[in-house]
Amino acid sequence: MGQFSLKSVFQAHPVIQSVSEAISHRQHLILKGLTGSSKALYSSAIVDKVGGQHLIVCTDKESAAYFYNDLENLFEERNLDYNKKQVLFYPTSYKK
Repeated sequence: MGQFSLKSVFQAHPVIQSVSEAISHRQHLILKGLTGSSKALYSSAIVDKVGGQHLIVCTDKESAAYFYNDLENLFEERNLDYNKKQVLFYPTSYKK
């Protein structure tokens, strides 16, 4: 039996195909109803299908850090040198 990959299950989902096609046609989308790490799973599957550069904005620094951590693990970049990473985290410079 082959190695199970949760990411490959998400890549085969029909929603990923339709979202990937919409993004390929330069449409902006808002995905609702996703909770927890499913946001990162869907995002990583879409990025794998579409390619290119993507900017994902989260509501606050804490949720962005969790999202970044999930993506870093999904793209297996956790132990890479910073200059070789594709997933980057840009926290706000604004202080409240």
